[in-house]
Order: sequence, then structure tokens, then C-alpha cells
Amino acid sequence: MFNYKVSITTILSLIIGFMGLLSLALALFSGTVLQQHAYNNQSQAMSELIHIKTDDLLAQLTLLESSVGLSLQKGSYFRKAFNQSDLKKMQEALENEFHRFFTTTGKLKLEKLAVYDRDLNLLVEQADLNSVLPIAEIGCNRILAKAKERHGAERLKMLSESCEFQLHPYHTSLVPIGGIRLKGYLLITTNPIHNLTSIETTLSMPIAIQIPGQKILYQSKDWQSTNTGNVITATYQLISNNEVILNILAQDHIVPIIANIPNTRFLVMLIVFLITLLSLILAVVILRRTTINPLQQLTVFLNDVTKDKKRLSEKVIVGGTSEIQALCTSFNLMSGELNSLYQNLESRILERTKELEISRDVAESANLAKSQFLSNMSHELRTPMNAILGFSQLLEVDTEDPLTENQKDNISEIRVAGNHLLNLINEALDLSKIESGKIELSNDNVLLSDIMFESIQLVTPLAEKRGITIRLIRDGVAITREELQQQNISFKSDYTRLKQVILNLLSNAVKYNTDNGNIIISCNYSDNNKFRLSFTDTGMGLSQEQQTHLFEPFNRLDANIKGIEGTGIGLVITKKFVELMDGKIGVESALDKGSTFWIELPIEPIESTKENVLDKKEVVKDITVIDDVNESSILYIEDNPANLRLVQQTLNILPGVTFLSAHEPLLGFELAIEHKPDLILLDINLPGMNGFEVLKKLQKDKDTESTPVFAVSANAMPSDIKKGLDAGFDEYITKPFNIESLVDTVKKTLLSKN
Repeated sequence: MFNYKVSITTILSLIIGFMGLLSLALALFSGTVLQQHAYNNQSQAMSELIHIKTDDLLAQLTLLESSVGLSLQKGSYFRKAFNQSDLKKMQEALENEFHRFFTTTGKLKLEKLAVYDRDLNLLVEQADLNSVLPIAEIGCNRILAKAKERHGAERLKMLSESCEFQLHPYHTSLVPIGGIRLKGYLLITTNPIHNLTSIETTLSMPIAIQIPGQKILYQSKDWQSTNTGNVITATYQLISNNEVILNILAQDHIVPIIANIPNTRFLVMLIVFLITLLSLILAVVILRRTTINPLQQLTVFLNDVTKDKKRLSEKVIVGGTSEIQALCTSFNLMSGELNSLYQNLESRILERTKELEISRDVAESANLAKSQFLSNMSHELRTPMNAILGFSQLLEVDTEDPLTENQKDNISEIRVAGNHLLNLINEALDLSKIESGKIELSNDNVLLSDIMFESIQLVTPLAEKRGITIRLIRDGVAITREELQQQNISFKSDYTRLKQVILNLLSNAVKYNTDNGNIIISCNYSDNNKFRLSFTDTGMGLSQEQQTHLFEPFNRLDANIKGIEGTGIGLVITKKFVELMDGKIGVESALDKGSTFWIELPIEPIESTKENVLDKKEVVKDITVIDDVNESSILYIEDNPANLRLVQQTLNILPGVTFLSAHEPLLGFELAIEHKPDLILLDINLPGMNGFEVLKKLQKDKDTESTPVFAVSANAMPSDIKKGLDAGFDEYITKPFNIESLVDTVKKTLLSKN
């Protein structure tokens, strides 16, 4: 308590001392500040007076110039000469008017009179004979430019402005001739100094008129060029068209009270100090009675409550300000609530414990239901999978009726797909694996020559349609498939996924190329035992900004504006596959210079005599030419590699059938247009565009509108089948399908079409 009291007293003492010093400092500077403030006020008031009087005199000058123009028009001699376009008589009229004002009038100092036609073409002009400037340079010629910009009724209004030219100030007015019907203009130019000198008489102050930064044009005889300290000089700037024309200066004596301010500085300082000291002492007395003492009482009570919680039921009563009393009232309410909570704390703990137990039981019940659901789902899926995998193994070990190599491959695919589905079931029970997003790839020996030329064959028709030439080079030299095959370059990767990567880059090189352009495929070794495949086109290229967004999903980079179809996910999928194969992908491009997409993959050496089981086609010597299709061709649009291999190997038993495949919808549509297959097998759930959308595009194109299209889908509900048939599919085949049934249906369709 003692420390709290001393602390407040110390603070108040420091405040009093600081305020006293502050008052002394303020008093020391008050005289100078007040004097300067008074100077500024008097100077500003004088400037305002000059401003008002100058504007008034210029307005009077404008009226006088207007009266000159009207007087000249009323004269019958000038009016007759103007109407008859008699330039000689008009010149005489101007000379007479000039002489009249020069000899009989003191209101104006004429400098120039001129007459213009209604199009502001000069007719005649007359200037003061004493002028040192050529007549064409006298006056504010800019007023003519302003007049030419006016139209309609605006041309009947008079224009006036002030200006300065070669240290000569002018005031010019342009008065229309003809009243309502404009016939021409009178230009009257005067010297405003003649009129502005009357400011001296009006304000009873000596004045000076000066060209800014130049000579003084007029100066009163009482003007003090040297400031003796007892006068104030105020300046007003006459501005026209954002230019300072004249500086008008006036002088006046300093108000006596301003001059005496320094003498009263110390008196003001003493008064301020005494008032401040008395105010602070009074504030301390009031503060102790109304704030400090009540706060001390409240602090004592709070300390007692802290030591004895039973005193929470007591009320604290202190005096002081309304704020202190409000604080005590709030404390009394709070202490009452705390006392109530303290008394009922045990019962509330028991209630809260029961609530937590109920919440725990609900959570355990939900977890149990979730576990039961996953268990039942796992059981329902594992039961048929057990039969699938079991019968597959029996077929492989059957010694009485051994399988052929092709059949063993088929059974192997069944087992791989079954094991993959079994892994998916296991991952459904392991949330960490579901969130990891792992993608499993096969580990095949892929021969570069086979996968490269198979991909080239698929895109060659698309390239030939636009006159695009595809070339394959190795170390800067063109190379054939046989030469590439002899080099035995192979990769340890997933054949279908790698083919998907190459096909995507090749198809992009065709789509984004120019007509009659080129595509160069470069095959070269790179560092770290890797092989680089580069696909260079001569298309429109990519800017640096576009390259930063190249691998963003669904970002077409304005390709849709240019009419190029696509989904915006092809390169994203390609990048993912390349990275999963321990490879890299990149791009080098510039606008209007084409693009080069490259991938780097680790190479895998193989024996030159080893047969590649994936090589089923003839050697193609000219990569820009594709063999004619056989008797029938089938296109399968499917993004699942296992399904692609299964259907391809299944349909290999049909003689004379060429099998084409596409892993994404737009590529499949392009292959359908180019190869015109006899039958199209179409998956429903495709990336970027579903099977129904692809079917609509096929039905609208004249080349494919009559082609039979089978839906091959895992959506096997009766409503799904009805929806597919209603959409126009010729057949709706559900997965897993019966191989014998699929072959029979395809065979009948091809025979009926042929």
C-alpha cells in the first residue's frame, strides 16, 4: 500500500515539474511566435485587399474596353466602312478612335485596335505610335486561339485576358461585332499599369508593380526600397493562363501592438507559469480526494479477499468519482458471481464429467460404426477377389491343358489387376496410404526404337494433314528405326505410361505448330547416365510468363482463345509420370520461335539379340508414312493402361484387325478423324471429358457419325446402361467383361459393317 501511494505522489511531482518547465519554454517562445503570427496575418490581409482591388480594377478595365468596342460600332462611319468591307475607311476609323482616347480620355491607355472578320482573319489594325514593339507583337495574341476553339452561341461572348510580352504587360478584350448575328470582332489592347496605379489611392499605401524577376514598372514616391523594420511588405501575383504576369506589392506600417510583443514576453511567461502551477496543485488535491484514496481502500479490500475467499460475499463501499463507484459496483457483481461459482463448483464438476462421458461414448460408438463399415466393405470386396485370384492361379498351374504364352500373359494381367485391386482394399483400411497418393508403375524393359516409332505412327496422319514433317535425329544426324534399333537403347519403365508421355508431347508439337512446319525429335545421351528425348516444333512458342504456369492443372495458357482444343491436364500427367520414372521434364521456348520439350530418363542396357515382345509391327523405314490399315481397325479410348493391354491382347485373336489406342479423349477424337476406324470402344470415365461428351463430338462429325461406338464402363447399374443406350451407344459393355462375349460382339459388328 505504501509503495503504491509513494508511486503516485512521485509521478504527480514529476508532472508538476515538467509542466513548469514546459510553461517556461512556451513563454520564452510565445513572443516570437505571436509576433510572427501577427506579421503573417497583417501581410495576408494586405494581400487580400490587393487581390480584391486588382480584380475590381481589371473588371472595370474590361468594361471600359467593351465600351470602346461598342462605341466604335455605334459610329456610322465605322459601321458603314465595315459593312462595305472598306479597309481604308476602317483604318481611318481606328485612327480617329485612337486619337480621341489619346487626347480626351484618361481612363484608358490604348495600345492597339484591330478588326477581324467572323473567321478571325485580320482586316485592319492600329497601334500606339510610341510603342517600341512591332504592331503584331502588341497584346495577348493567345486570345485569338481561344476564340477559334469556340462554337455556336459561345462565339457571341466577349473574351478578356491579361498577359506579358517582352517585359510589357497588356490587357486585351475581343468584342464581337453584329449583335445576335456575328459579323466580326474588335480587338482592344490596353496597358493595365495605367489603371492598377489607382490601388495606391484606394488603399492609402505605397505600391510597386513589377514584372516577375525583371524591372519595376511603377513605384510610389513613398516606397521604401530598404526595410527599416517598421513596415510590412505584402505581395499579390496577377496570374493568367497559369503564368505570373505581374507582382503587385504594397507597404504598410506595423501595428503598434505587434511591435511591443517582445517587451511583454517575460510578463506572459510569468503569468503562464503561475496559472500552470496553481492548476496542477488544484488538480493534485482533487485527484487525491476523488481517485487515489478510494483506490487505496479498494486495493486493501482486494488483498483481504485474496487471503480469505469467504469475504467474496461482502460488499465494498467507497467514495470518489462516478467512475470509481462504477468500478466498485462492477467488482461487487463479479465477487457475487465468483462466490456463487465457488459454492457450486463441485456440483458443476460432476455435471461436466457426466457430459464428457456421454461425448466419449458417442465418439466410441461412431468409431465402432466406421470400423464395422470398413470391415464389411473389405469382406464384400475380398470375397469375389479371392475367387478371381484363386482361379487365375489354378489356370497357371494346370499341367493337363497348358496355356500358351499369350494366355499366360493374359492370366498374368488378371493377377496383376487383381493384386492391384487387393492393394486398393488394403489402402482403404489405411488412411495414411490413401493420403500419400502413391501411383504404382510397372518395371518393363522398353526399347526406344519400338515405343518411339509406334507413337510416331499414331500422330503422323495428324501431322500430314497440316503439312508438318517429322524428323528423327541422333547427335545431329537423321536416323532410321533400324539404325536406332541397332543401338539397343532401352529404359526400365512402364511401357504404357512412357508411350503416353511421348504421345502427349508429339501430339502437342502437332497441335501448337504452324502449317507446313517441322517437328524434330532428338535422341542424345546426357549426364549422369541418362538419355534425353527432345521434341522441337516451329510453332508460336511460349513467353516466360506462360512457362511459369505450364504445368498447372487446367491452365490452357490462352490456347482456347486460339481455337486449339485440349483439357489442360496432359502436361501435368506427363510431368508426374516422368518424375515417377526417376526422370526430368523441361521446356525451352520463346515467342514466335517455337518450343522444345525434353525429358531425361535413366537408360537400361539390354542384349542386342533379345527379342522385344512388345514389337508386333513391321519396321517402318520412312517415319512420315504409315502403313494402310488392314481389313478392319478398332480404336479404344481408355485412360487405364491395364484395360488397354487387356482389350488389345483380347482382340489380337481376330485376324486382319488393326488396334489403335488413345489414353485421353481429345487425342482419341483426333485419331478417329484421321484413321476412320470401323469400330470405337469408349470408356465413360475419362480425364477432362467424359465418354458421353466424346460420343456427342463423334456423332456431330461427318467422318465418324456412322461409326459404331461401344461403351466399355465399370458403371454397371441398370440406370447407367439405360443412360448409355439412350445417348446413342450401339452396345454397352460392363466391366469386368466376358472375353468370349466381347470378341463375339466385336466380330459380328465388324462383319456386318464390311
